[in-house]
Amino acid sequence: MIQLNIIGRIGQDAIVKQVNGKTVTNFSVATNLKTVNTETGEVTKKTVWVNCALWRNEVGKLSEYLKKGQEVFVQGTADFKIYK
Repeated sequence: MIQLNIIGRIGQDAIVKQVNGKTVTNFSVATNLKTVNTETGEVTKKTVWVNCALWRNEVGKLSEYLKKGQEVFVQGTADFKIYK
């Protein structure tokens, strides 16, 4: 299992849905990755978007705080999809 910690800003207001009787809150978080070229010292910045899904009934109440531009800390397990 991969544990993921992200600090970033929400890209759009959270969306709350009911799926099979459970509440899911979906939102996306943008975070910046910095890499340094060890030979040249050049710093490259890249924005990475992470789609988040909270599967708890009481979490739906958080959606009023999960607004576009809000800075958040997200911690959880990761499920990866790679797009080419």
